[in-house]
Amino acid sequence: MGLVILYDIFHRVQVADLFYSDSGVLSRDYFLKYMAHPWSFSLLFFNGTLTFSYLYFFVYFLITCFFIIGFKTKFITIMLWIFTVSLHDRNWWVLNAGDDILRIYLLICIFLPMGAIWSVDSLKENREKIINYSSLWSFAFYFQIAIIYFSTFFYKDSPEWRSDFSATEYALGLDTFLSYFGSFFREASTILQGLTLYSIIGEIVCPVLLMLGFIFYSYAFIPKILAIIFGLSFHCGLIVMMTLGDFPFFCVAYWLGLLPNEFWAKMFKKYPKLVFKQGFFRRFSFLNFFEFKIHLSKKVTKCLKWASNLTALIFLFSIVQWNLAEFYPKKFEKLEYLRWPARTLHTFQKWSMFAPFPYSHNEWLSMPSVFEDGETRDVMDYGYKGTDSRPDFKVVNGVNSLTKKFLSVIFEDKEALEQFAFYNCRRFNKDKNRMKSFSIIRYRQAVTLKDMDIAPVDKENAWNHDCY
Repeated sequence: MGLVILYDIFHRVQVADLFYSDSGVLSRDYFLKYMAHPWSFSLLFFNGTLTFSYLYFFVYFLITCFFIIGFKTKFITIMLWIFTVSLHDRNWWVLNAGDDILRIYLLICIFLPMGAIWSVDSLKENREKIINYSSLWSFAFYFQIAIIYFSTFFYKDSPEWRSDFSATEYALGLDTFLSYFGSFFREASTILQGLTLYSIIGEIVCPVLLMLGFIFYSYAFIPKILAIIFGLSFHCGLIVMMTLGDFPFFCVAYWLGLLPNEFWAKMFKKYPKLVFKQGFFRRFSFLNFFEFKIHLSKKVTKCLKWASNLTALIFLFSIVQWNLAEFYPKKFEKLEYLRWPARTLHTFQKWSMFAPFPYSHNEWLSMPSVFEDGETRDVMDYGYKGTDSRPDFKVVNGVNSLTKKFLSVIFEDKEALEQFAFYNCRRFNKDKNRMKSFSIIRYRQAVTLKDMDIAPVDKENAWNHDCY
């Protein structure tokens, strides 16, 4: 997971000026005045300069490296969660489901013995011993990933997923997400229907197998391995066929954390086993929720264990409530206060990508602009530049995933569109030949399946803006 976070940092540093500084599309002043909630928190609120952003990412990078090698793991995991929450709360417009998975993963890991084996911290101890550990947080580690697929299955209730199985074909028809390898399968309808069927069946069978693997720990190997095979194959398929940013990489990292002891024992003969205490009810003992390596009085230690247990129960309750509220919003609208634990812990979630049906249109943009000297030109240089003819997917393929996300949001969120317009005025008015005005033209074309006529291109003048 630490390696994936480094990969994520690399992506975000590339667009730090655009998304994480006051000179970009979302200044701190605008965010705190018009968008922030009482639970919003970010270390990036302290300073809005690009230099501070780069410094922030450098410290974030160092903390992640310490996390990878397992140095002062408990403290570093807490710091990593704080820095991740801070980054995500600075700009919501560029977040995706992978970011939700990362925040939740790190929160759970704070209460798990992350540095117990194969870490710098473990070098001080006897690595040959068997470490007995059990808690509601270990249950939460399983339950969280199970509820992701369980929820996704019920979200996907359209014919594209349930009857004609064309969802994968529609998904690969979107140039925004299509990879080079995925382009070879665009016309293979039968194979893509099989992949859709594999996805929808796996998303209901997988969480059942995973929870069985936890409950019946002594016989967990087979159901856990079957669930993990689906999880890894599904997300590795997404990585190969589509460009979805960091989302599938975070999922793969999460799944690798569920590989059973038997797997690692075969990989490393002297691998120290990290096992649960046998017995279903003993696993939930209120006396075994947290292992403290610092010397505290028995009374203080017991209080901290109870606090850990209570936090776990709140966490489990909140994620169940949050997902049920997405399915039954009217029944939960009067219980809004129940959502505050998830907001405070930043474990809010919604697992509805390509659901209830996949996206159905390709989109691209142009920004014809008029400059002070009378020059007119298109300033859309974010990778989506086009005219009435759709740009090739290879052009879009190289665009930063955060930029892709933001450009897909601006037509759903008028605030984002307005701030994007102001940003472009500031950007081009630094030169002597200032930009007087521009328009944002939105082009849309419906995805067409094999043997269907090519859909016409719809053109919409989405925004007109005078810079001065």
